[in-house]
Amino acid sequence: MTASAPDQANLQALAERMTNDVGAALACAVVVIGDRLGLYRALADIGPVDAGKLASTLGLSARMVAEWLLNQAAHGYISYDPGDRAYYLSPEQEALLADESSSSFLAGAFQFATAMIKAEERIEDTFRTGAGMRWGEHHPELFDGLARFSRPIYAHRLVDVFVPAVPGLAERLAGGAVVADIGPGHGYSTTLLARRFPASRFYGFDNHPASVAAAQRLAVAQGLGDRVRFEVAEATSFPDHGYDVITFFNCMHDVAFADVSARHCHEVLHPDGYVFMVEPIGGDEVEDNFTPGGRLMSGASVLCCTPHGMVDGGCALGTVFADSRLREIMLGAGFSSFDRVMTTPYNRVFAARP
Repeated sequence: MTASAPDQANLQALAERMTNDVGAALACAVVVIGDRLGLYRALADIGPVDAGKLASTLGLSARMVAEWLLNQAAHGYISYDPGDRAYYLSPEQEALLADESSSSFLAGAFQFATAMIKAEERIEDTFRTGAGMRWGEHHPELFDGLARFSRPIYAHRLVDVFVPAVPGLAERLAGGAVVADIGPGHGYSTTLLARRFPASRFYGFDNHPASVAAAQRLAVAQGLGDRVRFEVAEATSFPDHGYDVITFFNCMHDVAFADVSARHCHEVLHPDGYVFMVEPIGGDEVEDNFTPGGRLMSGASVLCCTPHGMVDGGCALGTVFADSRLREIMLGAGFSSFDRVMTTPYNRVFAARP
């Protein structure tokens, strides 16, 4: 069959989108460099400035800073005043790239994205072999970047928005519960819950030793070492301490054997307990994921989450899954109910009861 000639208007539109995406891929690395060097924070502190002054403030090459400023202004990540020939940050740009306390801080996302891209050759091999690639084999920036990306979400939504969405959960935690936080990474989710609910005791289990060590340092630094403990353990076999609550924050989709993990949770959870999950947004139908969030999550799924889930022949739930798939896993493990209790632009919040 002879292929029809491409529509030139559609061809040009698609080419422009691809060109934009290539520029965005390059910008990820440029953002990470600026973040590491403190360029965004300096722009926010100094105000409108040219390349020479910004470079001298930080002791950097004026030539390289000039190119960095041009690139970031071209993307709209920083602002430029042609009249004064000066660069600056708008309040929105500062919230996204310079203020780590902001609920919208996104520099960590660029950090984990560039880390995932560094695994490109290994991920290519997984297409051929199906052998997968473990989370811990990625570039170290992945773990730091994901922690920085997740921290503002947890700080501004976890205890004040997500927990109250589950009927009875806040009361259980306030009254004193034993909690297992599965896949806590650097421990921000666990320590936030521990500070808000001082009557409860928390165990964090992660299979990445370096993250467990970072989480334990955080707990000690915050004076929580007496009731917060982190250990290296798998989601399918973490120790049984008689849990009232088991949490998964953006990690169940990474678990190679989610069905085995769900059954283990059912075994170690009290009969009146809770499994509390936050997962990335995902649509029930393929076309539901043709969104900015879908582009982000599906990219992460290819470069990180699905390969990790394929290790040792795992079921590879993947980052972008339908609610029905996770419901099937949880109910199949013996839970009596599994419900989505709230939705944000980038997250789904679930609760399961035994």
